[in-house]
Amino acid sequence: MSSMQKKSLPTMDEVSSEQPVFQNPQAILMNAPIGIFTTTPDGRYLSVNITLARMHGYDSPRQLMDSVTDIAAQVYVDPADRDEMKRLLKKYGRVTNFESRLRHRNGTYFWVSENINEIKDEDGTTIGYQGFNQDITKRKQAEDELRRRETLLRIAGNLARLGGWCVELGKNRVIWSDQVAKIHEMPVGYSPAVEEGISFYAPEYRDRIRQVFSDCADHGVPYDEEMQIITGKGRRIWIRTTGEAIRDEAGVIRQVAGAFQDITEHKKLNEALQASLGEKEMLLREVHHRVKNNLAIIAALLEMQQEEVKDPAATAVIMDLDSRIRCIALVHEGLYQKKNLALIDFQDYLDSLLQELRNSFAPGRNIRCTARAQGIRLGINLAVPCGMIINELVTNAFKYAFPEGKTCDDRDGPEIIVEVRKENGHYHIAVADNGTGFPEGVDLNNSPSFGLRLVRMIGAHQLGGKFKLHKSSGTRITLTFNPRHEESS
Repeated sequence: MSSMQKKSLPTMDEVSSEQPVFQNPQAILMNAPIGIFTTTPDGRYLSVNITLARMHGYDSPRQLMDSVTDIAAQVYVDPADRDEMKRLLKKYGRVTNFESRLRHRNGTYFWVSENINEIKDEDGTTIGYQGFNQDITKRKQAEDELRRRETLLRIAGNLARLGGWCVELGKNRVIWSDQVAKIHEMPVGYSPAVEEGISFYAPEYRDRIRQVFSDCADHGVPYDEEMQIITGKGRRIWIRTTGEAIRDEAGVIRQVAGAFQDITEHKKLNEALQASLGEKEMLLREVHHRVKNNLAIIAALLEMQQEEVKDPAATAVIMDLDSRIRCIALVHEGLYQKKNLALIDFQDYLDSLLQELRNSFAPGRNIRCTARAQGIRLGINLAVPCGMIINELVTNAFKYAFPEGKTCDDRDGPEIIVEVRKENGHYHIAVADNGTGFPEGVDLNNSPSFGLRLVRMIGAHQLGGKFKLHKSSGTRITLTFNPRHEESS
């Protein structure tokens, strides 16, 4: 309880049905199409939005919070899912796309994808979790149907030296198809115990196959691996093995089944291609290219949606989301275009980012934008969060720093300067403008603005940095952090 007193967790106020939707940023969170929540570590809701309450069949957030006193027992179909989620949070500090089944008030269940961050006090003690749930029930149903169709396709796998296998967890024995037995150079109909089946894998792959199989059997985590086995005749060959959990009507995992393919010839050809053409680099560039293209498609869809939206507040939200997606896409574009696929030239990145933001938020306005990041090169794990922070701060400057084109002294024209430098192993990011100044009464650390909250979350929690706000001669916000095991130069 003492740790809870050191730092209060963020909450969302109730929004009455008489209030117009999107009246303010708080109302946007309350009416977002995803379920947003804050909980204590021991399993009570501190705040939820309307969508989460309705997901579970409750009329209001207050009714859900009053009714649920033990999230693991009352909300999760399998309480072990929450235990696993807490284990991952403790290990990584956040959980992304964790799929689990939750209970509806009427007794049915639905699937969600959970994205959760750990909240800690100044002493590093976990005081709560904050995140959002997205209903993926329809997607899971579609996946189940696709899985049934894939079972029929596996029958044709003999032509490609592709077989199927299945483990009934209660019997602890592997059932091989005829093709899988042939790949192992064992008699047709051979059915080994699970551990005996694992013993066919080359020694260096046995720990890995045990781990991925266990994760699949215990938590439903699918896998797709390329490994080597030693056949019954002593030949070492390359195989591709996939596995997925099969659940009964109650959602309990009863079997693990998958495909098994001899890819030895494919590996030989692939290795020859890598040696002659540098395929590894080519494939990596293709990954960045496709990610960038997919993000560009999402941004384009948002722009199309924006044309259909009439509400100004909703339009502003879509514009902000579009800029955040483009901010990430620029990182992948930079890695794709440059010779160095590991590090991005941050000066080039900032030049492109500032131009994108000026086109989006200040078209036709005479605002000078200057980036100073010469010699700074960051890996993707640093470039994305740093880019997101700069994106939010520069966007705020474009929106609010220069009302009617005014500056702090009315002599110089509007200007925004972004500076990134590295000293003694620490990075310093500064976003400054000569506008009319940061609004009085607005606290950077407790602002209700989603953008500033996002900046604070990324900068403080993900990068472990510290912010400073300077209000003289305009506004200057600085972030200082020491990267933890990240590639940079």
